[in-house]
Amino acid sequence: MKPTSVPHGWERNAACRGDQAPMFPEGVGQEWAANARTALNRCASCPVTEQCLLAALTHEGGEHANNRHGIWGGRTPVERHHLHQAARDVARIRREMWAARCDFDRAWLA
Repeated sequence: MKPTSVPHGWERNAACRGDQAPMFPEGVGQEWAANARTALNRCASCPVTEQCLLAALTHEGGEHANNRHGIWGGRTPVERHHLHQAARDVARIRREMWAARCDFDRAWLA
């Protein structure tokens, strides 16, 4: 997900507004981790972290962690990938429970 050039809605209140470069850490390994900590510290004081995270998860959808970029909503690309997987698992479980309930209802009414 790339930063937008024109902020709208919640983005106007983002702590990273105006200087988004730190929110897209560069480097590998320990260098990336150190750069990411800088971004995460900025997120810690941001008043719109939840809206930012929701926007990132919505935009990224089912993208693999390697296709996610930057720190959004106080989460790294891997953390957002895990959140998306968990949401998908919950949706699957809910579908399975609904199907089991329908089967139970049909059996009970027969």
